[in-house]
Amino acid sequence: MRLDIKKLGTAIVAMTDGKTVTQTTAIIKEVVQLLHEEQALGRWRELERAMNYAWAKTYGASNVTVVSAHALSKKVRDAIVEHAHGADVTEMVDDRLIGGAVVRIDNTRIDGSLTGALMRLKAAMYTEV
Repeated sequence: MRLDIKKLGTAIVAMTDGKTVTQTTAIIKEVVQLLHEEQALGRWRELERAMNYAWAKTYGASNVTVVSAHALSKKVRDAIVEHAHGADVTEMVDDRLIGGAVVRIDNTRIDGSLTGALMRLKAAMYTEV
């Protein structure tokens, strides 16, 4: 019988909800053992994608990246972490943005940077001529 990776990914997300790091580590060890027994260790990336999908479906997002022209304040970072329950939040500074930020939530990109606005204005001006 072939292992259903999508169901396994969903089960892992459900089983690890609210667990401590030690408990989560024990669950992951059991999953690795199961993959080994089923000769499915080569499907690890597929399982990772299934877990990300299950996480996003349950909590709304699995990865949030904020690239801003300046470092975010603690208040702003805390607000992002609070609204992105359990998601992996990454913050980067890129002074080429001049101002504003570019936010990536899983596969969705929102460009609120001054550099992005200037590039869109430039593109609009060239298409209008």
